[in-house]
Amino acid sequence: MKFTPEYQAALDYIYTFVDFSMTKGQVFTSETFDLTRMKALLEGLQHPELKFPVIHIAGSKGKGSTAAMIASVLQTSGYSVGLYTSPHMIDFNERIQINGIPIPHVEFVKLLEETKPMIEAVAQITTFEVMTALAFQYFAQQAVDIAVVEVGLGGRLDATNLVKPFLTIISSISLDHTAILGDTLEKIATEKAGIIKPGVPVVIAHQTGHVLEHIQAICNERGSEALSVDALVIARPLKATIHLQSVLYKFQPGMPGRELIHPDGEFELHLPLVGEHQIENASTALVALGWLMAKGLHITPESLSQGFQQTNWPGRFEVISTQPTVILDSAHNPDSAQRLTATIQELLPGKKVSMIFGASEDKDVIGMLTAFHGTINHFIFTESIHPRAMSVEALEKIGRTLELSFECIIPLEKAVLKICSTLPQDEVCIATGSVFIAAAVKEEFATSCTKNDYKV
Repeated sequence: MKFTPEYQAALDYIYTFVDFSMTKGQVFTSETFDLTRMKALLEGLQHPELKFPVIHIAGSKGKGSTAAMIASVLQTSGYSVGLYTSPHMIDFNERIQINGIPIPHVEFVKLLEETKPMIEAVAQITTFEVMTALAFQYFAQQAVDIAVVEVGLGGRLDATNLVKPFLTIISSISLDHTAILGDTLEKIATEKAGIIKPGVPVVIAHQTGHVLEHIQAICNERGSEALSVDALVIARPLKATIHLQSVLYKFQPGMPGRELIHPDGEFELHLPLVGEHQIENASTALVALGWLMAKGLHITPESLSQGFQQTNWPGRFEVISTQPTVILDSAHNPDSAQRLTATIQELLPGKKVSMIFGASEDKDVIGMLTAFHGTINHFIFTESIHPRAMSVEALEKIGRTLELSFECIIPLEKAVLKICSTLPQDEVCIATGSVFIAAAVKEEFATSCTKNDYKV
């Protein structure tokens, strides 16, 4: 993708700072991860993070989808809504959005120039800290009514954790970033729960093991109301295609805003994000939105329904072609791989499925490929251009160990070209393993495959 010289220079400037997401072998230490730099930067900017209400979301999986659903409903309800997420799919500016529109390149350049003196006054600032501060500054300048802010990594020491939220959400927690966050679900949950503030209610998504009890105990310690989604919502899938799923939600006693959503305590939603995990994410979003309704926000059943149906969150079982079927997904750990496998089995029964796969070297790739084994007929191992990308040589070794049917193709463009030229009309290809693979395939697919041959 080509950018104006001014915007490209702005991106180059931001990447001159330490970017731990692009660094091999980096771990959490008190020297590299704390909130001191972020506090200094926000103080220099006169605390923009305190100038708008915030919903703060942490978790291992589903936090981005949940954030997008909530933001979409709030926007449909007439509010000006900031959304801060990471990473991006195609363009860096996707991370900072208002009402679904990424910050314009011209505005991004202007904002960065205004902020540079404060940025350069803080030693050893990181790329993510700079981006987070820019997001807060942009939301404050544009006077958003509310902002939905997604944690970057962990929670306790994340740069976003200086907001003063009025509602906190903990999405599904699984084993991920274990070298950084800990090697048990409870350790990871402790880091994620670091965003819980005294007296601020917490919506807790479906969890496995003893994670729910662990988070509830932290809520009790901090005097924060714990709203367990499992105790408040029962979901019954009605029908599903690769494009849309319909779900009936039944609200239990104690569900915030229950009667405001529907007098009978039931509500049918049509979700463009498919898969059982998205049903869970929508349940979490419903509890949060019900709480907002009970607190007086003007959200109607109509705007609730419309907002969910209009949710746009690329790279999550995103269908980019139907003739033949090509799908992008951002599964990047064993838990998300298992969920993607379940979605494939449910929505594409009997189909022959190939997979373009690449992953970051710090991921549990064996666990991911084990989850896909038996459902995927053939793998095409490749690499993204990300510095942490696992080499195809390493993937080849794992493929042989697991006795997979595979081939290795680099660069990634050649893998996409092969799919474009050889995938039969009745077969399916899924590109996954990381958001970087999904994004690269999406961009290359748009230029390599003609609309005459591939149709959505």
